[in-house]
Amino acid sequence: MSTINPDLEYYAITLTAEAEGRVTRSVQTHFVGFTKDRPRRELRIGSLVIADNMAHIWKALGQGYLVVSNLTQLAIFIRLGGNALVERRIAEEFFRDLVRENEVGGAGPLGSQIVSRDLPTPELNRAPSRTQRMRIIRRDGYRCRICGRRPTENVDIQLDVHHIAAWGRGGLTVDSNLITVCDTCHDGLDDFHRLEVFSLLDPTWGLGRGPADFKRRVTNYRQKIRAIESKLEGQTPRPSRRRK
Repeated sequence: MSTINPDLEYYAITLTAEAEGRVTRSVQTHFVGFTKDRPRRELRIGSLVIADNMAHIWKALGQGYLVVSNLTQLAIFIRLGGNALVERRIAEEFFRDLVRENEVGGAGPLGSQIVSRDLPTPELNRAPSRTQRMRIIRRDGYRCRICGRRPTENVDIQLDVHHIAAWGRGGLTVDSNLITVCDTCHDGLDDFHRLEVFSLLDPTWGLGRGPADFKRRVTNYRQKIRAIESKLEGQTPRPSRRRK
C-alpha cells in the first residue's frame, strides 16, 4: 500500500471529517485564473504532485498516507480516509469533481471551498441570515473577539458579524469565515483583508495541523463511514426462508 510507482502520476487527496460528521475532501491545487464576474473568485485545478516529496511532507507532519494505484486500494482508502497519493487515471475518474477546474471561495483557516453556481446558496450571499448571525454571536460568547467588550457591559457598542476572508475578494458566508466584532473594531477591518484574524478563532491558524488533530479528523471520518455502513446493513433485506 505504501509503494510509489515512479512510472505513475499521482494527485494528493485527503479524506477527513469534522466532529459533527461532515466529510471534508481536499486535494493539492494550483491557481489558473479568476472568475470574470463579481465578487471575483479564484479558479484552481488539481495538481499532479511529486509523489516522493509529498510523502516526505506527510511523514514530517506526523501524518500517515496510502498509495492508491488500483481499485482495491481505492476501496481501502475510501473506507479508512486520511491522506493518499491517488494514481492520475483513478483520481480523474472517481474524484473528477475534486481535481477538475473549480471556482473556490475563502472558507476559513483550512483553505478554500469549491463553489457551485448552479444553484444560489446562503454561502454565496453577502449577508448572513438572522439565524446564522445569532449562531456566530452565540458561538463567540456575545462579545467582540478583538477587544472583548460586550453590549451588556458597554452600552455604546453593537455587535457585527464580519467576513475574515473578505466577501468582495471571494470569501464565503460560512461559519468558519465569520467572526463577531464590535462596530468600533469593525471599522478598522472593513478596508483590509486581515487573514491573521483567523487566529482569534483558531490559535493554530498559520502553524499547520498537528498529528493529533489529523488523527482526530481521520477518526471522525471512520466513525462516519461505519455509521453509513451500519445504516446500509440495516436496510439490506434478508433472504426469505422457504418452508419445507
